[in-house]
Amino acid sequence: MPAPPRPETHISLRRWWEPGPHRDAVAPPIYQTSLFAQPSMAVFVEHQASEHEDFVYSRGANPTVAVLARALAGLERGEAAQCCFSGTGAISAVWSTLLRAGDHVLLLNDV
Repeated sequence: MPAPPRPETHISLRRWWEPGPHRDAVAPPIYQTSLFAQPSMAVFVEHQASEHEDFVYSRGANPTVAVLARALAGLERGEAAQCCFSGTGAISAVWSTLLRAGDHVLLLNDV
């Protein structure tokens, strides 16, 4: 007897993980590197210009973080997600997105 269909609310990380170039790993590998090799200096310069899309240096893009961002976007049923390497980075990203020159922010130091 076939298994009953899963409800639309059932979501799995496997939906955003394609094991292809990673020796058919079942789970996404964790890339603990800061720098990625490039085939030539010309390619390095080209990728450096789009550091946030191409894997050049981990502060711009990292395969592990890319899988996490795709999974979070899918789980939230969004178009995309942004993962930051620290809480300070996340806060800075929000402030930079919402505020413009001349805006004022009022912060309270009362917890």
